[in-house]
Amino acid sequence: MKLCSHEELEDAVFAWFRQARAMNVPLSGPVVIGKAAEIAQLMNVNFIPTPSWVEKFKQRRGITFRVISGEAAAAPKDEAQNWASNALQKILKEYSPEDVYNADETGLFFQCYPTRLWP
Repeated sequence: MKLCSHEELEDAVFAWFRQARAMNVPLSGPVVIGKAAEIAQLMNVNFIPTPSWVEKFKQRRGITFRVISGEAAAAPKDEAQNWASNALQKILKEYSPEDVYNADETGLFFQCYPTRLWP
């Protein structure tokens, strides 16, 4: 495998990459390209990152970009617990258990009717 020509720059980009992923920041190729260009400018390195550079960077560093699914890390846990114990309880007091229905995995089937009736 070919070594990179700007090893210090790539080390800095990889350090940033690891910090961002530790904070559950979703990253993509264009985001990495932008940050690499920014770091190159700060380091006064004549370097223009390209999509092919990102692919080689991923190979050299053993990185795979995957879709992050789930929302568990999207909100601060303290705020979520505070909301559940305070605001949610106030909202739930306004409804009886018979009024609550979970429809998050329910298919919706409907038929479209024309807005104008034919003669």
